[in-house]
Amino acid sequence: MKNNSTRIVLKGGINAEYGPLLWHPRQSRAVVRSYKGHSGVIFDIKLDADRLYSVSDDRTLVIWQRDTGTMLHRLYGHTARVLKVTLVPWCSGVVTVGEDNQCLLWSRDTGSRLLSLTPHTGNGIRSVDCVENVMATGGWDATVAKVSLSENMLSCTQHQFVSSPESSPKFLSWTENAGLLVHLADGELRSYDSSLKSYEVVIPAEISDFRGYSKHCKVGNILVIGGRTGNISLLDCSNMELGTLPCSIKSKIFSLTPVSPESERMFLSCQDDGYVILWKISDNEFSATPRLHLSLPKCKNRWITSACMLPSHGSLVVGDRKGGIHLYSANTSDSVGVCGVPLHSIAGLHGDNGTSQITTSNNMVLSLGRDGHLRFLKVRGTKLVIIRKHKPLSGVCWVEKLEKKGKCTVAYYFHGQQFKVTVLETGNTVFATECGGAHRSWDVLIRNNTLYFSYINNSKVKTIKQWYQRRVRGLLFILFL
Repeated sequence: MKNNSTRIVLKGGINAEYGPLLWHPRQSRAVVRSYKGHSGVIFDIKLDADRLYSVSDDRTLVIWQRDTGTMLHRLYGHTARVLKVTLVPWCSGVVTVGEDNQCLLWSRDTGSRLLSLTPHTGNGIRSVDCVENVMATGGWDATVAKVSLSENMLSCTQHQFVSSPESSPKFLSWTENAGLLVHLADGELRSYDSSLKSYEVVIPAEISDFRGYSKHCKVGNILVIGGRTGNISLLDCSNMELGTLPCSIKSKIFSLTPVSPESERMFLSCQDDGYVILWKISDNEFSATPRLHLSLPKCKNRWITSACMLPSHGSLVVGDRKGGIHLYSANTSDSVGVCGVPLHSIAGLHGDNGTSQITTSNNMVLSLGRDGHLRFLKVRGTKLVIIRKHKPLSGVCWVEKLEKKGKCTVAYYFHGQQFKVTVLETGNTVFATECGGAHRSWDVLIRNNTLYFSYINNSKVKTIKQWYQRRVRGLLFILFL
């Protein structure tokens, strides 16, 4: 490599103790600098005017200050050996590829991940190169994939609107048209456009019934809001029409939970002493009517976190905050006005962190918990029977939900301080970002090959918009080996 009329030699090898080595052979045979920090074999090195980039089988990309040997960033994201690194001057980025089939684009300046792609199937990506904004990768699946990078793929924005603790954001949710709803502590509800540069006030703070406390859930494109006095309002996110439900019991709403499948258009409200109402949203009118009145078994945190309707069995399965699941009859003929008790309960099935999702598939009940396990159950008579359990992601406990995207299943979960999106069939993490961990309001939307992720941290609404495509389909040519 030549730089300022001086030939520079760089070397990386199997001796991780020394890391990349740099010589000026025209000046001296002695090593000028050793870059120490990797814990594995060095597979590739690149150099620009003032920095050095190296990848290793320790699964990291390290960015160094070339003249001093100072480590500027150690970047994690790959789940297997990182084989190649190349520079992308078009966006001041650097691309890494490896045996995990991931192609990751990083910011050279901040070290943040800008883009994650899985352009190949098989056992990894062996090569990568970039000319201007066109990137090509070669994989062990005997194909070369081409990706044209654009500004729409790379976007990270952060928004803050805090004038006082009373107006700090407490809840957010994406709408189907990529608008963002934000509920403030003073009760004001705002709707941001897709560019997040302007907003309109949907519920002014002066007339809001939700000052200081509110609970929320989404049922399709309907946002349900509950308050401290038992008030429940419906917001149609397509036209921002607001409606109010009749309040039969003046007590605090502890949780609002959508009932799967979404086509049922139902949700549950949970109030004092485990009193639960199953609501059905009308298909023709903008309103909801109570269908069932239920009683949740006594426990420390007595509210619901997930629910699923089983029409073929005439049953309702709910999960509570203490990790238990309960089976109820969904027969409304003699239940209206009477609190139904569970036909069967399995207490603490998922541990103290609770259940995160209950769905149904092929006459099976799928219960996902924050213990990291997915349990398969069947309804036999009036009992829930555990068939088997499965851990979708090794080493991960806080899995929030599983979602079908085409023929693949996508997992949304928290791992340490990060929020991640992983395709279970391939094991590829297509999105990851530092957000401070769980226990915060967040929402994610995948729409038109774009992933939108927003969360609240330190009274700030932070939003990341990233290009998303599970598999790049454009091939340049096939290599026959």
